[in-house]
Amino acid sequence: MAILESVLKVGLMISSIVLANLVTDIIVVKEVHTNHKFGDKPYLGFDHVTMVPMCRKLIDVSLLTVVEKDYLNKYHTEVKEKTRTFFKGDERTLKWLERETAVI
Repeated sequence: MAILESVLKVGLMISSIVLANLVTDIIVVKEVHTNHKFGDKPYLGFDHVTMVPMCRKLIDVSLLTVVEKDYLNKYHTEVKEKTRTFFKGDERTLKWLERETAVI
């Protein structure tokens, strides 16, 4: 259980530090299958539970590294793909979603 708690803390910390945002992602830690093995230990991966764009007004893009920008863009792509069907017919919300998930 201590390993899982550590992994969760690291995952949550990455979201907070990378995005310099007060809102933190809720993530699920899961075992992932890879071509490579580390003895008998499984590799762990993360899945987002929350699907909300990070507020662009709170992000100072000039402070982000290339890796952080890539993380943010991938997360926003996932948010847009998984949520846009819920807003079918709501042009105002779809416009907001497109604006907030645009590539930086």
